[in-house]
Amino acid sequence: MFRSRRVARGTPCAAIVLAALWASAAAPAFAVEEDDDEPKFLPGLIAAYSQSGAASVRRVDDDVQFVWRGAAPDDRLRPGPFTVRWSGRLFTMAPGDYRLHVFVGGGRGSLKLAGRTLVEFDASQPAWHVGPPVKLSYAHTPLEIEFEAPSSDATFKLHWSGPQFAVEPIPERHLFHDLAGSPSTPLDVAHAVVRSR
Repeated sequence: MFRSRRVARGTPCAAIVLAALWASAAAPAFAVEEDDDEPKFLPGLIAAYSQSGAASVRRVDDDVQFVWRGAAPDDRLRPGPFTVRWSGRLFTMAPGDYRLHVFVGGGRGSLKLAGRTLVEFDASQPAWHVGPPVKLSYAHTPLEIEFEAPSSDATFKLHWSGPQFAVEPIPERHLFHDLAGSPSTPLDVAHAVVRSR
């Protein structure tokens, strides 16, 4: 009985020691979790604009709803044909089927989501181009868009539809880009273009 009582009294001590060891081992993991909470994305898509005979320019576009109406796509470029490539992340919250819709006033290009081409177009007249339904959940999915405008009188609008809403422009709060690849200049929205929503 005496030995039994000593073992019984010693058990809480062993438990305390084990708990202390567990806590010290768990501390680094907690620090890693805090690192994971650091922002990895910034608002807007990275846009790279280029023209023949001119240096390309990079900036961040907060959304993709452009009607240039003959103006240069950027203050650092001239009016005329140009190419733009948008890259970043599409942020979705509700799981379900989504479709991406592109309205183009003329020109050629493509749209990729997670490396998969969903939309390709080569249009001489204004038209809608719609991708197949894709299942998405809560995620920041890689998005790439390329557009070759035959003139500065061009139009490009990015829309979507989802499990709980009809076709609408993709809001700014759903477009992001990787922090690591962000341009060094502050958020730059074109001054010379006319936006139409």
